[in-house]
Amino acid sequence: MRNGNRDKRVTSGMLVSVIALAGALGACGGGASNTMPREELGDYFTMRLEGGSMQLKLEGNRLYGPNVEIVHDGDAFRGRAYGAVVDLRAEEGKVTGVIGSARTDLHVEGGEGVRVHFQGLVAGQLTDIDLSPAGLTGTVGKCGHDLKPTKDDPLSFNGRRACSGAFRFMTLVLPKALPALSPPERAVYLALLLVR
Repeated sequence: MRNGNRDKRVTSGMLVSVIALAGALGACGGGASNTMPREELGDYFTMRLEGGSMQLKLEGNRLYGPNVEIVHDGDAFRGRAYGAVVDLRAEEGKVTGVIGSARTDLHVEGGEGVRVHFQGLVAGQLTDIDLSPAGLTGTVGKCGHDLKPTKDDPLSFNGRRACSGAFRFMTLVLPKALPALSPPERAVYLALLLVR
């Protein structure tokens, strides 16, 4: 009988180890991997984090998705995002306005392709983001980002996002139309995605 109890303990101990290993492997990015082909992603901003994802569709002068509906008309970006009214204006090298009751005041620099650097306030949160072919780095509020491009898609980035000290694996896929957008458009759309 003594050996029978020992075998049960070993077997149950092994089962616990297998379950723990499977959980650890799943937490290593299983929920954040980019398994969809680029063609199926279309013109979407897609942000995947462990435990969830966010996708915003870019269609003409409109950016929309769950809890986001923004229309770009002339120099204005208006609509709603995450339950807050969005009223932003783009001027030479600047984006100003409000998201909800919080001020947005960004200084924007752009370049060819996807390049954009914006810093200032987004919805009242200190922001400094740099996007280039080498990656996306910087902060929005309490969240820092350090993403590098994937080998197979120059508009897809993998890396880490740290919010208040908690690190999570992150995948960011940008729309094919992004290089054709103006620097203020790139800044506003990225800010609306990353501020969440």
